[in-house]
Amino acid sequence: MTNKRVLFFTPANLGLSIKFVDFVWKDIVDVYTKEEIIGAIFSVKTTGGGEMGVDYLPKVQARKLYQYAQERKESEREARRLRDLEQKRAESGSVQFETPLQPVAAQQIVTPTPTPVPTAEPKPEPVAVPDILTEKLKKLKTLFDSGLISQEEYNHKKLELLSDL
Repeated sequence: MTNKRVLFFTPANLGLSIKFVDFVWKDIVDVYTKEEIIGAIFSVKTTGGGEMGVDYLPKVQARKLYQYAQERKESEREARRLRDLEQKRAESGSVQFETPLQPVAAQQIVTPTPTPVPTAEPKPEPVAVPDILTEKLKKLKTLFDSGLISQEEYNHKKLELLSDL
C-alpha cells in the first residue's frame, strides 16, 4: 500500500512468476478488515465492483493497513470533493483570479500624452464641506441605538432637523 495506490500480487505459473494488480485510491470505494481465528483478511472494493483481498495477515498488521487505508480514503474523498467543486465552478462560467489582469492591448499601446497649455487663472478645486445636517442625524441615530433617547424623542428631533431644510 502506498500513498497513490494499493498493490496486490499473487504467484502464478507454479510460483515462477508474479501477477500484479493495482488500484489507484480514486477508484477505491471501500476498505475493510475481517479478523478470524488465525489472522485477518484485508479487502478492497473498487468503483467497478471488483474486490480484492489478502488473507492470513497478522491481526495487528491488518489493523494498521486498515487505519492507513481509511486515512488515504478520506483524503481522496476530500480531493474528489474539491475537484468536483472546481469543475462545477468552471461549468458555471465564474472565474477567480489571484491577481488582477491588465488587458494585453493596454500594455502594448503607448499613446503620447498632450502637454498641458498653461492658463492665466487656475480654477480652484471645490473643497468637500461636511454636511452638518447629516452629521447631526448620525449622532441622533447613535443616541437612539445606544438607548440614551426614546423612540418618541428620536422621531421628534429628526422631524425638527429635517424641517430646517
